[in-house]
Amino acid sequence: MLLEQIQWFAKQNKLLLFLLEKRFLDPQIPEQMEQLQDSGLLTDLTTLDVIHQHLPGVVNQLPAGMYFPTPMAKALANGELFSETLALRFYYDFIKVDADQNWFLKGKPIEGKVKKLFLENMGYEASIDRYFVEYKVDQRLDKCYLDCEITPLVVIRVEIYEKNKLKVLLNNGQSDWICNAHFKIDSREQCFCETIKYGEALLADQPRFMILQHLQEDGHTLQFGNQIFQLVEVD
Repeated sequence: MLLEQIQWFAKQNKLLLFLLEKRFLDPQIPEQMEQLQDSGLLTDLTTLDVIHQHLPGVVNQLPAGMYFPTPMAKALANGELFSETLALRFYYDFIKVDADQNWFLKGKPIEGKVKKLFLENMGYEASIDRYFVEYKVDQRLDKCYLDCEITPLVVIRVEIYEKNKLKVLLNNGQSDWICNAHFKIDSREQCFCETIKYGEALLADQPRFMILQHLQEDGHTLQFGNQIFQLVEVD
């Protein structure tokens, strides 16, 4: 019941996070839900009231983003009345990535050193298909999810390894393996691949040209040694 309610919020692009041992956890992630259950945080009756009764009553008036039920519950325990204003005191906006891979936070562009910091500390939650940034601030890990029109990751280089496996270098400085036997290409001729640890990534021009040089005469098969990939057209 609790997980279903949390997932109901998530479908409306409102995520509930809980601070445990200096790290924000998302109960949608199975292992993080287990940690939260073991901690007892999710048995507090006032917190449960916030999740099941108070927040649903104002959910349509709240912006997309991350909400923190525990401090809301503490405010109620101290005699405050629940309101939309109270909910927004314990809210944080998503980092937004537009269709051209421009980044924004609270409507302001994220560029230069800040964007580099975020990229270097970016992760991906496969179970909910969400990118996030997590890094240390004031002796705890701060966390912010991304709300993306397109993947924030770019493939800088593609390398062919033994057994014709394909490895990519990403713009967050990490390497990863391509995990699906297909590439996607859209109407803008942007090319995408799926990686094991970081989900979908957009190929920069040079690796895209390299990949397409392996396109066979049928127009939808890519061959790297003995390995066959499909080129799939998407909207």
